[in-house]
Amino acid sequence: LTSFVHWNNIIHDALQNANVVPFFQGIYNEKLQKITTYEALVRIKHDKGFYSPYEFLETAKISGVLPKITRVMITKSFEIMSQYDYRFSINITEEDLEQNFLVSFLERQSQKFNIDPKRVTFEILENISSDGGKNHIDQLNTLKKAGYKIAIDDFGTQYSNFERLLDLDIDFIKLDAKYIKNIDTDKKSQDIVEAIVLFAKRNNIPVIAEFVHNEAVAKKVQALGIEYAQGYFYSEPKIIE
Repeated sequence: LTSFVHWNNIIHDALQNANVVPFFQGIYNEKLQKITTYEALVRIKHDKGFYSPYEFLETAKISGVLPKITRVMITKSFEIMSQYDYRFSINITEEDLEQNFLVSFLERQSQKFNIDPKRVTFEILENISSDGGKNHIDQLNTLKKAGYKIAIDDFGTQYSNFERLLDLDIDFIKLDAKYIKNIDTDKKSQDIVEAIVLFAKRNNIPVIAEFVHNEAVAKKVQALGIEYAQGYFYSEPKIIE
């Protein structure tokens, strides 16, 4: 309870004082051998430092402010990326879809900042694609028709509903960090990743490996034919002015 009150105060203060800030982490394109995409990662500025979602996400979910944070992240990310030509991704939550604001809000923001929807990927968790009601699926399909791309984040940790991947016409699969971080030494991780990559290639779905944190992991990801890699080996999250 003490922790909840502490973080709830920080979150509401951050929302009121424009201290919800996007950091951007590069995603390495294995074919082009350079960073071509950035993921927008939410941070809260407080006192003299920045806090990651690990600290405040559960409190934000309980207090019902995740959609407010998402709106801020979309607006600030669009504003920043209007100065560049990078592709970029933003996380959206089940709570966002439940409030049913994304389609109209994104239309306004994309027009305001002149952002081509084709540049933007929305990352969703597997439970949205597997357990989400028809309205959730309809919203995601409407975003697809508008030109936005959809990625399944942390793939392999929850439902792994392969059939629903095809129903949603998913553009990217992001492999969960727990399968990547030790893939150079853990045979089970290698086997799981190989199976997912084989499925993805047969269905023309590019794969992004998360938590590529050293050269050995990076080489294994390359050897498996994974198209994109994300992690501290290539890029640390940072502010882009």
